[in-house]
Amino acid sequence: CNFDKLYRNNLQKNHLETETQLDENLSGWVVIPSKEHDPQNFEKNVEKLKALSHHNWCTKTFNAEPYLAKGDFHVYLEKGKPKLGVRFDGDEIQEIQGEKNNSKIPVSYFDIAKKHVEEGKYNINQGTKSEFDEAEKIKTEIEKIKKDLAEPIKQKDYQKILEYFDVEVEKDENGLMTISNLQEPNKDLDISFNDIGIDINDLLK
Repeated sequence: CNFDKLYRNNLQKNHLETETQLDENLSGWVVIPSKEHDPQNFEKNVEKLKALSHHNWCTKTFNAEPYLAKGDFHVYLEKGKPKLGVRFDGDEIQEIQGEKNNSKIPVSYFDIAKKHVEEGKYNINQGTKSEFDEAEKIKTEIEKIKKDLAEPIKQKDYQKILEYFDVEVEKDENGLMTISNLQEPNKDLDISFNDIGIDINDLLK
């Protein structure tokens, strides 16, 4: 499915010059061409990029124009919400950002980003390659944790889950637990309890 074509059709249908209210049903990649690839519509494409950008991205405001002047920009939408931004400089990807805009490819969207790059046969710079390597490392670690804790997670055995992460747990006579500390499962790799399928609020109950 050509999501860019779908996006353009959506604009025509609603008689809009730029998209300000995103279609909540729109999911997939939207390709916003650079000044070189679409010079006649450059200003409209700048506004389109601003409209499609996550509020944490600098393309939401001041960097939409200079970035599109250098290369295309791809946005991955999920139910109308931007989840990935891919910035090009010429024919090379310079960066891939998630919602957090922290120079990391979100693990939950790693496969989508990788497939997009591979299918498009896009060139990537060293920084982007390092992002992919780091994301794959994190994904592997998350899968290991999920495998190790499959049964405790299923049984909601939070004591075993906490002890797996070297948290000391003591139970009183009423069954309430006192814990020595609490931090995310792996701060170095930025892995959260949510990443391994555990609601921190349930854990703390």
